[in-house]
Amino acid sequence: MSALTSVLSQLDKWRHLPTYKLESRMDVFFGMLMPEFIEANFDVCVYTVIPEFPLHECLYKAEGKAQHKDNEPPLSNRSSNVDFAVFATTGSQKVIFLVELKTDMESLKEEQLERMIKTRRNADGVAGAILESVREIAMNSPVKRKYAHLVWSLLEIDCFDKRTAQELKKRDLETSGTELKSIFRSLEATEDWAKAPIKLVILSPDDPASAVKKEFVCCLSEFTCVTFRSFTEQLRGAQTQFTSEEVTQISDFLNCWARKKAGYVNLC
Repeated sequence: MSALTSVLSQLDKWRHLPTYKLESRMDVFFGMLMPEFIEANFDVCVYTVIPEFPLHECLYKAEGKAQHKDNEPPLSNRSSNVDFAVFATTGSQKVIFLVELKTDMESLKEEQLERMIKTRRNADGVAGAILESVREIAMNSPVKRKYAHLVWSLLEIDCFDKRTAQELKKRDLETSGTELKSIFRSLEATEDWAKAPIKLVILSPDDPASAVKKEFVCCLSEFTCVTFRSFTEQLRGAQTQFTSEEVTQISDFLNCWARKKAGYVNLC
């Protein structure tokens, strides 16, 4: 038995336990396969995939977009995370995919989807406000060194003006992070990324319409909904960081999890 098969078999066993969170253990596999899936499904070229991407609460609450002025108190640092943000391009146009991953249909919550819908609406459908909110969260976060790494990932694909890149890179994060707030304050979203449309995606074992209330089903029209079966079919023949045999192994487990819900397997 290969190491990968052993890992997947262990996950398959543990997913049936009461509080075990399979999604947070499988996200590395989905994240590594995400570029090929997004490229095949949406005909784009992927720059990077960022897990647990923060969305400021002002983007999904009535207040609207995140804005900060020097003579005003800072916004709160409260945020929620979307499982993956995928930064891509189609032709000359940039595009951002916000992807919510579910490995158990019973964990699909309407409030999570509502936050994603409201975020896109309050951002006028484009990424400028999302990038601005990253700046605001980073400025006010107690873990600024970690946000420096997130900001650097965005700088590497030109989401922000590169004038601040060298200032950030020359900081010794091991010994000092006190200057980071002023660096974050100077971040400005580049025009191409600020105008990038936001696409919403749900990746789940089954059709999400089966897991939400009937009155919310119409909101699913704002998402591209992808089942595990469709996900694995898109990966057939794709060049991934895994071998074709490993992709087949991962696909077999995903399709098994789609057929048999956690807990609904007879005891051995």
